[in-house]
Amino acid sequence: MLHIILMVLKILGILILGILGLGLCIGLLVLFCPIRYRFESSLYGKPEGHIQVSWLLRLICVTISYQESRFAYKLCIFGIPLRKRKRKEQQVSLETENEEKKKKFLFLRKQREKLRIFKNLAYKKPKQKKSKQQKERQEIEKEALQLKTESRIEELQYQTEIETEEELEQQTESKIDKEELEQQTESKIDKEELEHQAESKIEKEELQQHQAEARIEEELQQIESKKTVKRKKDWQQLFVQIISGIKNIPIKIKEILNKIISILVKIKKAFFTIKTKLQELPELLRNLNKKRQAILTFIRDEKNKEAFRYSKGKLFQLLYHVLPGKVTLKLHYGFSDPAVTGILTGMISMFYPESAEKLELMPDFEKRVLEGEVAVKGRVRLIKVCWILLSIYFHKECNRVIKMIIKRKKM
Repeated sequence: MLHIILMVLKILGILILGILGLGLCIGLLVLFCPIRYRFESSLYGKPEGHIQVSWLLRLICVTISYQESRFAYKLCIFGIPLRKRKRKEQQVSLETENEEKKKKFLFLRKQREKLRIFKNLAYKKPKQKKSKQQKERQEIEKEALQLKTESRIEELQYQTEIETEEELEQQTESKIDKEELEQQTESKIDKEELEHQAESKIEKEELQQHQAEARIEEELQQIESKKTVKRKKDWQQLFVQIISGIKNIPIKIKEILNKIISILVKIKKAFFTIKTKLQELPELLRNLNKKRQAILTFIRDEKNKEAFRYSKGKLFQLLYHVLPGKVTLKLHYGFSDPAVTGILTGMISMFYPESAEKLELMPDFEKRVLEGEVAVKGRVRLIKVCWILLSIYFHKECNRVIKMIIKRKKM
């Protein structure tokens, strides 16, 4: 029995030791294996860029690229990309969206063409609506014109008949025979009848004119009566509005007074706040002066100066470690002013003087140009970063300064 228990404990111990060893190996790999980064960029018409961050012989690799005004990224573990399916799905969705957009565009274009054709064919300016009074006046004027034209036509007919009678009289005077005398008597009788008919016609026309004038006068009286009724109504409405306005005057006066009172209260509050702030100003200035003096004493203290010097040196070490080790630059540049190109060449040559062979500068003093390539490589070890940060934290003076800053923030 003891033998079995010991065997189980032995197996468990081996498993725990294996897990601990594996975790320790992973931790050491994370700390000692460097994280490598690489940046490449080019500018020939259109800008292009490529960033790559890898760890442990590209076991884990992240790439971000910018090409043709589009960003793309890829994450690979053991060389296997994780976003392959999603990319295919995105491509399919983009294709479907593009097809739908094309269909919508074609449909909208057809509708616009139809509307344009319809407007060209069936567009008519809307006629202005006339009022009822204007329509009634136009109808009355039309009827009066018709009556006048009819009377004029009858007058012309009467004149023509008179002229024919005069001609007949002249013919009768030239004849002397008895037959002519008999015809003259007959013509006289006809004349009397015609005159009687003409008189009757004139009387009828006068009656019609009187009737038309009476109708026109009645219609005008009706229109005037309607106008008077409308005017009365308008006056009544105006009177009602004036009375309602007079009733609302005290309410409006109260509202205006309330607004004035509220504005005065706000002005009073503003003056009070300004007064209190002016009273508090000397205290604020004193506090600021005290804080300034405290900061100056904190900085001028020799122990704090020693902590700042130590932390400054260590941070410069960290920055030197993080900065890229290899830099290659190919640059073809030129400005409108050749003096500016000369100044820029001098400024660029100041950087990385030891690796001057990796800098290819092609200044152009004749035309304005900007083309080139940049390649940067570097690595970061986490053990180095952790060592520098821990050395700053565990330094006696630095630790004291950090604790003081944390206490002041809490207060």
